[in-house]
Amino acid sequence: MGGRRTGAGTLRNGLAEGGLRLRVGDLVDGSPLAPNSCRRLQIGWTNSYTGKESAAVFVEVETWEDTGTMHLRLALPDHATGKAAIYEQTIGLEAQPMPRGGGVAWLFVCPRTRNLCRVLHCPRGLTFFAGRKAFRLSYRSQRWSVRDRPLERARATRKALGDTTGNLTLPIPDRPLGMWRRTYDRLHARAAAADKASLAVPVAWLDAVKPGWRNSVRPA
Repeated sequence: MGGRRTGAGTLRNGLAEGGLRLRVGDLVDGSPLAPNSCRRLQIGWTNSYTGKESAAVFVEVETWEDTGTMHLRLALPDHATGKAAIYEQTIGLEAQPMPRGGGVAWLFVCPRTRNLCRVLHCPRGLTFFAGRKAFRLSYRSQRWSVRDRPLERARATRKALGDTTGNLTLPIPDRPLGMWRRTYDRLHARAAAADKASLAVPVAWLDAVKPGWRNSVRPA
């Protein structure tokens, strides 16, 4: 975890998938946001290793015609005292007209950059939310090398079929219960193509570092 930081510049190598994330969709509590309304809700995050709640935020949203505010009370565990520490923050909301179908889409106003965004981040060690660009966060996929991308695509496709191992040497999983046949066939074909592309990675690597290795391989 490390100590708490106060500057965003130190997080330029951080990942957007780390820390806490708050989406506009999390504010939909039974019904979408509407102008001239008020709602209160609680959102929690769970530690994937322990299964225990790691943080919680109490949200109060108030909207007008095309703007609004969201008041947050973020509860984070204080490891020194064993109790939860509360951090308050107010973030603006803005309604943007939808390009098709009418209606509006509500977006957060980043408290640091003033940019509109759908997701707010609170990286580990910090106690407030802001947009991804305010913390210079990058997505994990942006750090994949050319060799990593086919492997990660293959794992992601298998995960959509219910695979939890990430082991590409295992057969493609059978159709999960409740999945439509045509959906499974489409994902299976995508998984097979991804597997084939991932197998080409070590072959291309050997061709680059050890030219002529194919001639030394004896047929089975």
